Amino acid sequence: MRSAVIFLFAGFALCRAALPLDQHDEEISPVLYRQRREQPQWYGGGGGDRNSQHGTIGLHNPDGSGGRVSYGHATGYGHDLSVDAMVPVWKHQNGLQESTLNLGGGLSHHFGGPGGNRFTDERVGINFLHRF
Repeated sequence: MRSAVIFLFAGFALCRAALPLDQHDEEISPVLYRQRREQPQWYGGGGGDRNSQHGTIGLHNPDGSGGRVSYGHATGYGHDLSVDAMVPVWKHQNGLQESTLNLGGGLSHHFGGPGGNRFTDERVGINFLHRF
């Protein structure tokens, strides 16, 4: 039950990170113009052979928020799933400068293999981004 709640929260945070924090279209300032010019970027990739496979898909926003989901599998070892998300909790714009404080967390879980099912890592973090 605990893992389902954490994965649900991480999925919600990833979706929330894809939406802009401030949506004032009537204000045209250099900072808002730069935000429109710098769109969120999706990334992903993976690979593998007959014994192992891995892949990642994620989103990175200009304000430092975003998220990713990663998967890995190795024959005889089991499966690893990792979810990370970072969402903006505070934002300040002043002329040409912009500051953002993001709060995030992540979770890694191992399925099957020699160690059985278990959480391998739970993490929480913050980042502060200031752009001139």
